[in-house]
Amino acid sequence: MPISLYLTTYNCARLPHPPSSLSPHFLSALSPLSSEPPSLIVISLQEIAPLAASFLGGSQLTSYYATFTTAVRTATRSAFNEDYALTAYNNVGLTAIMVFARKPALIKSVTYAAVGLGFLSMAPHEHNIIARNANWESLVKNLVFADPAGDEQSVYSPSSHLFICGDLNYRTSSSRPGELDYLVYPQPQDRINDNTHYLQLFLQDQLSIEREAGRAFQGLEEEKVDFPPTYKYVISRQDNEGEYWGWSRNRWPSWTDRILYLPADGVVVRNYTSIPQILGSDHQVVAMHVEVPEAPVEVELAAPWGIQEGWRGRRAIARKLEVFVGVLAWLLGGTGRGILFALLVGAAGGWWAVRVWIQGYRRLE
Repeated sequence: MPISLYLTTYNCARLPHPPSSLSPHFLSALSPLSSEPPSLIVISLQEIAPLAASFLGGSQLTSYYATFTTAVRTATRSAFNEDYALTAYNNVGLTAIMVFARKPALIKSVTYAAVGLGFLSMAPHEHNIIARNANWESLVKNLVFADPAGDEQSVYSPSSHLFICGDLNYRTSSSRPGELDYLVYPQPQDRINDNTHYLQLFLQDQLSIEREAGRAFQGLEEEKVDFPPTYKYVISRQDNEGEYWGWSRNRWPSWTDRILYLPADGVVVRNYTSIPQILGSDHQVVAMHVEVPEAPVEVELAAPWGIQEGWRGRRAIARKLEVFVGVLAWLLGGTGRGILFALLVGAAGGWWAVRVWIQGYRRLE
């Protein structure tokens, strides 16, 4: 019997999202052709929280995880009258992953791996195509799954199903839009043969071009994209029932949020789409409902790069830097800013007191 997976990716824009804004539409990408609820629900999150909470991690992210746990629980109770258990979660900087299981007792083990790709993960902005490709190369070389016996596997392990979910940041132009380019941004009323229809814009999709040229995401596939761009929207936009898309003028509309997979016998994509009803971010949620066989994957796949020596040391250093960035961000923002100010005032006051004491001591001499 195949295993049903419901995979989602969402860039939260470092903003809080009430569960009530997520749960009503969260499962809307499930295929009606499937009679069984998904075995696993996976949520890939980017910009999950403000910098301080994201880079410090741990308890700082508890409330953010709770938001999605509540949203999933509400959605699955409504759709299936079932509770899914949060069986795995982890974060690296601004990115996080959460895995919910319908029958958690069937999961034998969970292995984590992590790699940092920079301050905001995959390189942003229209022109940074080469940097994004380099980020993918670094991920393949340094994202290593190690078991207790010491065996190391990269993401290109031939015995595993592989899915890449996230804000990959590939755009539809190599330069930022001009002052009046927003006038040709796609809108719902555009006909498919119009030059402004979003599928015409997809012809310039950098991810498709780089993948087909073998420069990134080698050996992976993507289901046909027939949904509108997922970025960049005005965060304060309203749900207008598809009458108007509220684009931000300073970025070309693009499909930055994607789900790719390793093709293999028995892997069947039931649905791949966005969920525009979930608002509150400048990105849209992207979801894929897919079925995979229980048996291990049997594919001939050569990794484009091997595991890089010293990956453990680099990961340890990166984690220390994450904590440093988290502490610095906390000190410079909100309550932390007040504490930092108090520390600076205290230091200045102490220096002044010492200076007065030294001057007085010299006068006594």
